[in-house]
Amino acid sequence: MATQAVGPVLSGRRGRPRADQAGEVEERVLEVATRLFLSHGFDRTTFEGVAEKARAGKATLYARYRNKEALYEAVVRRRVAQSMDRIASASSGETSKENLRLVGLRLAEEILVPDVIALMRLTISEAARFPEMAMATYRIGFGGCVSTLAEAIAGRGHTPEMLAAATPSATRFVERVLMPLQMHALYGVDLPSLRLRAREDVAEAVEILLAGGRLDNCAAGSVSPVPD
Repeated sequence: MATQAVGPVLSGRRGRPRADQAGEVEERVLEVATRLFLSHGFDRTTFEGVAEKARAGKATLYARYRNKEALYEAVVRRRVAQSMDRIASASSGETSKENLRLVGLRLAEEILVPDVIALMRLTISEAARFPEMAMATYRIGFGGCVSTLAEAIAGRGHTPEMLAAATPSATRFVERVLMPLQMHALYGVDLPSLRLRAREDVAEAVEILLAGGRLDNCAAGSVSPVPD
């Protein structure tokens, strides 16, 4: 792989990109870094390789990411943000129950795809060497799922108190529904079959929350304990 850095913008000029180009450069860097991490693995992905393929100076990368672990965290954060943006449009039900069902299904569809599972496997494979990176990427993914579900449970126009009340239920939802599905996927279970199973698992989890009064409690801003 060539290691010579080229200019940070399409014109080939070296130096700091203009303000109106900074976002374009960063997006290009993260897109290339994602492809290289997934195709080459963590060790074989280098700043030089990312800089060359993204047509960005190596200095540009170091100005944004202190090391390769930070670049990888940014890749994960970007991937999670893309999923959350797509899921936001799913929260269109008239009730908290319908919102939660729709968002839960969208989350399952977003996490049960090849690139997400590949990133999870890569993170796990490097966890012993880079525990802080592994924990950071875990928090990014897990936290994104929880916050998205909490907003769905709290409903439109929710207050900070209602969001706080919804967070324990959202956390339990992720732990009981989404994480087991991801575990199956990590071991190679067919993704389409897991997405079909998610429909039943999400519907069942929503009914459990409804039967326990959790949706009503969250809407009222109550922070009662989450039932086992």
